[in-house]
Amino acid sequence: MSEFVQIVTVIQEADLFTLLNLLRSSPSAFQSRLKTHISDLQACLAAPKAGLRSPEAIAKAISVLSEAERVVDSAKTVTRLHLSVGLSQAARDVVCSIGPFGFLAPVQKDQPVSLTFYPKYGSVRQLPVLENFAYDFPNALEALCSILVSTRSEVHGEAEGLGNARVRVVGVAVGLHQSMRNCAVIVSCGNYFEKQSTRPETVGLSLPAEAELFPIGLGKSVLKVSPI
Repeated sequence: MSEFVQIVTVIQEADLFTLLNLLRSSPSAFQSRLKTHISDLQACLAAPKAGLRSPEAIAKAISVLSEAERVVDSAKTVTRLHLSVGLSQAARDVVCSIGPFGFLAPVQKDQPVSLTFYPKYGSVRQLPVLENFAYDFPNALEALCSILVSTRSEVHGEAEGLGNARVRVVGVAVGLHQSMRNCAVIVSCGNYFEKQSTRPETVGLSLPAEAELFPIGLGKSVLKVSPI
């Protein structure tokens, strides 16, 4: 993976986490972000520029974003999520198990795909366990919106979406995908106890009071959605 791709991946992971918390803590603010991005895409559609997405791709993105906007209309304010190093590593393991081979994560009602990986880093102490997948997206906002309107999202333990008030901890990962350009994995649960070897203080991360941190390799989000 080139340095440029690594930087883009880091930004998308950070923004995905930030936007997910914006959706949970302030659905109206998230909806404002959606409206702004839809307007930007509509402007691109009216005056296409070389090097950007095709009119067909832009129109499809507008359709998904508009549908997500309707979903957010009924969203309720819930607790912000804490970012788990262990769950993020498990999410990255899932990305590495499907991306290089061009696989789509199988929808498994019996157990989450990440069950193969997250026991390596800790243990789930409270259900539900929630997995979400996004593919072929140019930015974190569109990735999250594709999850909001997707039928491929699977909830294990409780049939609710990303606004589940019982979900308190999350891991995120983004990586390249052989056939779909890129993919994102979000793994969340009610409570997750990380092994000593996985905890941020063990691997050299400095925790703020709320422990609302990015995992290893992630920087702070700039709260921007780019490129269009």
